[in-house]
Amino acid sequence: MFYDIDDKAVRGTISNTRGTVPAIESSNRDLKNGASDLGGSLLHSKQTSGALAGDVASAFESAGQALVEMVNNNIDSTDDAVQKYTQGDQLMCTAANAGNQQAHVSDMPGMQ
Repeated sequence: MFYDIDDKAVRGTISNTRGTVPAIESSNRDLKNGASDLGGSLLHSKQTSGALAGDVASAFESAGQALVEMVNNNIDSTDDAVQKYTQGDQLMCTAANAGNQQAHVSDMPGMQ
C-alpha cells in the first residue's frame, strides 16, 4: 500500500474548517436568543415562556458549546496528526539517506 498526504493541502483544509467555527458559535447564540425571544413573546403562557427563556435556551447553549468543543477538538487532533506525519516523514527521509550512504561501498567488486 502507498500513502501520501499532501500536508499543504491538508493544512489548507484544516484552516478552512477552523474558519467555520465562528459561524457555528454565532448560530448557537442566535438559537439561544431566539428561544429566549420566543419565550418573551408568550405573555399568556408563563410556564411555556419561562421554559423557553430559561431551560430550553440553556439547553441549546450547552449543546452548541459541546458542538464547538467537539469541532475544535477534531480540528486540533487532525492538525496534530498531520504534524506527526510530516515529522515522521522527515525522519524517515533522513534515516534513508544516511543508510544509503553507509551502504555504498566504493571498493566493492564490480563497483567503480
